[in-house]
Amino acid sequence: MHLHHKAGEKLYVDFAGMTIKVRDREKPAQIFVATMGFSRYVYAEAVPDQTLRSLLARIAGPLSFSVLYRRRWCLTT
Repeated sequence: MHLHHKAGEKLYVDFAGMTIKVRDREKPAQIFVATMGFSRYVYAEAVPDQTLRSLLARIAGPLSFSVLYRRRWCLTT
């Protein structure tokens, strides 16, 4: 699917369809995935479930990465 956006304008988040088995846990882990539009960088993290609480707790990871990436990019140009 082609999405129209400016580079770095939007953060796309979702849970991957498949789960993974985690050692020492009975329930499989869900995979949270995020990408910044046009960046080609993917952030992925195993989470216990697909609840709103898990989603909001994991949003900080890709957001902090994108801020650091943009700072580095701005400083080098």
